[in-house]
Amino acid sequence: MGSTLSVTHLRGLTSGNDANKIYVDSDHSIIGTNVGQIYAPGTVVNIENAVTMGSSGNTTTATSFTDTGVSLTITPKLTNSKFMVNVFQIVSMDDGTSQTRIDFRAVAVQDSTTTEIYRMDYFGNDGTALYRNQENCSGSGVYTNTTGNQIVFKTQVQKANGSANETDTIHMTWYNSTRHQITVMEVAQ
Repeated sequence: MGSTLSVTHLRGLTSGNDANKIYVDSDHSIIGTNVGQIYAPGTVVNIENAVTMGSSGNTTTATSFTDTGVSLTITPKLTNSKFMVNVFQIVSMDDGTSQTRIDFRAVAVQDSTTTEIYRMDYFGNDGTALYRNQENCSGSGVYTNTTGNQIVFKTQVQKANGSANETDTIHMTWYNSTRHQITVMEVAQ
């Protein structure tokens, strides 16, 4: 059995060919006993993916942001990390009285605070000649975690600019049996 070395910092020698470096022999490892215990800034320490199956019955006519049902809940491994968030979602909209457009966004909810990650406004078509228009609302953004508490990532939609004339029915997870997903990667800072 080896002994325990307790230190607050490890530093390499400050001169020579390997100045300011510390090596671990190739047949040895440094192993942490807790997740996130050993990491380097910029490395991915956690990755999660959630898939929501589409349903033509998942609709809204909301003029304020409404949850689409596509979401992912994660507990961070670290208290000061960033999350790269990727969303893949198809939304369909029926012609409105003047336009066929929506506002779409992805948000993070942590500690009862909602933070917008990315947003697309007036997404769709000018005019009403299509009857039903499908749009790929996929996108990505970065969220900064500052507490380490659980985070809910989700997508939301509303009629463009909250105007009742912008579109009629919004089909939030178009179509039956399609796949809509959120993937998040937690990156150490």
